[in-house]
Amino acid sequence: MIEIGIVGGGPGGLMAARLLRDKTAGAVRIRVIEAQAQTGGKLVDGRFAADGTPYAAGVAEIYDYSALGPDPLADLVAACGLTSRSIGSRTLVVDGHVLSGAAAIGDAFGPETRRQIDAFRRRCAKAISPADYYDGRADSPAARGLARKNAQAYLFEHVRDPAARRILRVAAHSDIAVPWHKTNALNAVRNVLMDVRGYIDLRKVDGGVARLADALADDLRAKGGVEIVTGARATRIGRGPDGRYHVAAIEAAGPTEFQFDALIVALPLSALSQVEWGGGVLEAAMMRHIAYFDRPGHYIRVSVLFEQPFWRATIRDDWWISDAFGGCCIYDENPQSDGGRNVLGWLIAGNAALELANLDDETIVARTLASLPEGLRHGASLRREAAVHRWLASVNAVPGGKADRALHENHMPEPDAHPGLYVVGDYIFDSTVNAVLDSADAASDLALDPIVRLSRRELPAKRINAAHFADYRGLGPYEQAQSRFLDPRTATRLMRAVWRLRTPFRLLDAGSACGLGVAGFRAEGLDARGIENNRAIHARTPARLRRWNTLGDVRDLPFADGAFDIVHETCLAHVGDRDLPDALAELRRVTRRGLFFGSVTAELAFHNVERYRLADGIPRLRGYWEWVEHFRDAGFEPSVPGGRLLDRLWATVVAAGFGPEGWFEDAESLRYCFFTPVED
Repeated sequence: MIEIGIVGGGPGGLMAARLLRDKTAGAVRIRVIEAQAQTGGKLVDGRFAADGTPYAAGVAEIYDYSALGPDPLADLVAACGLTSRSIGSRTLVVDGHVLSGAAAIGDAFGPETRRQIDAFRRRCAKAISPADYYDGRADSPAARGLARKNAQAYLFEHVRDPAARRILRVAAHSDIAVPWHKTNALNAVRNVLMDVRGYIDLRKVDGGVARLADALADDLRAKGGVEIVTGARATRIGRGPDGRYHVAAIEAAGPTEFQFDALIVALPLSALSQVEWGGGVLEAAMMRHIAYFDRPGHYIRVSVLFEQPFWRATIRDDWWISDAFGGCCIYDENPQSDGGRNVLGWLIAGNAALELANLDDETIVARTLASLPEGLRHGASLRREAAVHRWLASVNAVPGGKADRALHENHMPEPDAHPGLYVVGDYIFDSTVNAVLDSADAASDLALDPIVRLSRRELPAKRINAAHFADYRGLGPYEQAQSRFLDPRTATRLMRAVWRLRTPFRLLDAGSACGLGVAGFRAEGLDARGIENNRAIHARTPARLRRWNTLGDVRDLPFADGAFDIVHETCLAHVGDRDLPDALAELRRVTRRGLFFGSVTAELAFHNVERYRLADGIPRLRGYWEWVEHFRDAGFEPSVPGGRLLDRLWATVVAAGFGPEGWFEDAESLRYCFFTPVED
């Protein structure tokens, strides 16, 4: 059986293990190696000795994207049997004033301060739309421009009022985790937009977010196929002459070594630099990877148990922002809905956290309590117990690295000599729990390609020839077997719904084989033509279809600009990385309304990939994350953000028999079948 190793038992490693287990349907054996005595990483809770009251020692909340589209983390929380609730705040404490809402800021600092704050937030919203925020886009022209600017310089350029500047810096400082001059404008703008309606909400996992890590670990142990080894610190990682990945580690009993067919490294950046990377090529690649992302942000969490909730008479929000320590977030850890326990948690960020980290716990707690506004300072005398947790260099202050880079580059540091080695980290996206799930999803998709090839008794065919079509996907002759896959009638219904096509439209079937799909589209009333590059299958085109089915190359289409309303393609997965930009550019050139993406992807059900030999003739299985990047580079944007339209499309697919057991695993996989050309 194929053996997959995962180094790191934090949220990234646990999520990657669960995703790989589910995506491969038990076809692999997974082993998670964790240095600490328990899994969970930054998802950790503590308890006060006085009465066992819990508190968040690490990450406190998750982001809620459900108003913008499918939310994988919310789905994971629910799948683990956990519940969550929305947490919100309108409170800002500045210069000892407890301000609730924008109107209070205007009353305290004047109408011009409020006007400039509102104008800057509108500017941020114009730069990054809710849809781009949801997709985590860093490749739009606006995002690229912001990524090249310093955050503080951007703020000073567009906000003249000193009070407005200070309030904006304070409000975002706790999330950015460094002073504004040490990050870029893109990161700052994204954090400012967290407070703008229509973007995201914050949620708290009931009982603490650490329950998510516990639930993941319990699920992995209970269902089999995954072994979790704790107390094993990886010291050296390399690839042996046998092509397997070797992980040297130190356990309590002494040195040991693990060997795997493929490896996912889910360690924080600070830990990556402490591993010895075997071989000069791999070492150089990992040093480049670390240097690209190493923009450390710092946190200290101070949790205090009080005799009574003295603050609730003044502040009744779930959390609020204070100007103390340059801007920190203060959480009401156990509000009335959680039983009314009396804990406040300070999240101190950036240089303030770095400075405090050199002090003893008691001094840190004393300074934290002294930061309370005058009207609440009496609460210091109600302290029962306190705890301090240091998280230095725990996040990336420039998420995504110095500039935009392709997804597979971020997750495959050395793809040439080490194609089965992947990295996972929240620093690759936006340094949140949501980000680490996104990273684990991307890496597990990339890992499916070597897993598919290793799982086959015979390696997937590199080229498609006549024999392939004689026994198409193991189902018999192509002419009989092709009806098992998405049919022209269903595809036409989907395309009409997405692009609101009511009249007969022109369609190009790219990858048309012997033209049976073209015939099906024409039967639906479309003006359809096909293009096919494989001579063996094209030669089997019936005489009645030859005028509409062309032998040609998708990289050099024999059609005029804008010749088709829609392109229906099933051939792009067979195009290599070097030629893919040319193929996409040609498809962009000839289409006016949209492209239906029907190629094989890494997200297809593993049993279907195996059963139908879908990897045959495909250089490398690419996941939707990667495909979206390629389409965007070619001038396309995803057409279906989610919502009711996606629900209707999914209902159509399920009714036609192409749901989870037929072709598409879920509605999210269907979402990435539709792309619309946009202006440069």
